[in-house]
Amino acid sequence: VGGKVGLEEVYLGAGLGFLLLALVAWGFLGQMEKRTR
Repeated sequence: VGGKVGLEEVYLGAGLGFLLLALVAWGFLGQMEKRTR
């Protein structure tokens, strides 16, 4: 086991991070839309 990270792990981590960010942004936009009405 070396300190090298596999490409799959990198893509998985980036994908999960992007998904989480998109989810948070979507929820935030939904809250803003509710407040303006």
